[in-house]
Order: sequence, then C-alpha cells, then structure tokens
Amino acid sequence: MILFELRDYLKTVKRAALPDLARHFDVDASLIRDLLQRWEQRGQVSKLSSSGPTKCGSCQACGAADLEIYIWNSQ
Repeated sequence: MILFELRDYLKTVKRAALPDLARHFDVDASLIRDLLQRWEQRGQVSKLSSSGPTKCGSCQACGAADLEIYIWNSQ
C-alpha cells in the first residue's frame, strides 16, 4: 500500500518536496498530499513552513508545490 511505502521512503530520505514524492511514486501530487496529511495527523510527518519568501530565487521557475517540503519526525 502506498501509505506505508511513503512512510518508509520518508524515513529513508528524511525530507522531500511534494513534486519529488509524486515523481518517485508516479502518482498525482494531490494523492501524496492526502497521504501525507494522514501521517501529519499522527504526528509522524511535518510540513516545513514557508515563513520566508514564496520563491527560492529570482527565476520564478518553482511553483508553490516545489516549496512544499515534508520531513519525517524521528522518534
């Protein structure tokens, strides 16, 4: 099941951007986001807040999802 595959992958890589997770699992980013919310509710995953600028640089090539980064909370 992809929920547990996502868990195992995030445990291994520690942090990943939403588009990278979607590419890795070859599914739509919205599905990954929904699955990540389940892990967030359990306190296992945290979404890094973007308290800074919404773009990482001046090229404007990144979309908002590119800056949506999730980390696995080590126990």
